Amino acid sequence: MIAAKGPPENVFHNGFDALPPPPPNDTCATAASLLIGAPANGTTIGASADYNSGLETCTGFSQSGADVAFSVLLLGSQSVTVTLSAPAATFDPSISVIGPGTASACQAATLTCVAGADMAGFGVGESFQFTPTTTGTYYIIVDSYYGAGNEGAFTIKVSTP
Repeated sequence: MIAAKGPPENVFHNGFDALPPPPPNDTCATAASLLIGAPANGTTIGASADYNSGLETCTGFSQSGADVAFSVLLLGSQSVTVTLSAPAATFDPSISVIGPGTASACQAATLTCVAGADMAGFGVGESFQFTPTTTGTYYIIVDSYYGAGNEGAFTIKVSTP
């Protein structure tokens, strides 16, 4: 069962300001590459809501917000930790991993999520550990339970324990 979440007051886009251009990693096809152990800054501000169906299998919640993608080469049987830190105070982020495969893995009508997290809330990071069974390129989707307007900056890192 998917639980409901509730937003704090005044966290959504006001609808009157011009929207910014989408980030360069708005889709899996243009995913920003991550290196193991190296943090990267990102944002969902101006991003489209491309990846919704399927992520709830990993996060426990639907993910209808603006999302961006990162790619990372992971080795099978090597445990990794995925950490999203320092989110904007009005951003309630989630992180999900899809793969292994090519960017086309993100184009499925329903994504196959292998790991994820969405439990912390507004302005709080997310983190989880998982061990891929297969070596390959995995896609990390930074998203949000909330729809349009719940966007923000963050730092993401994939590390080995």
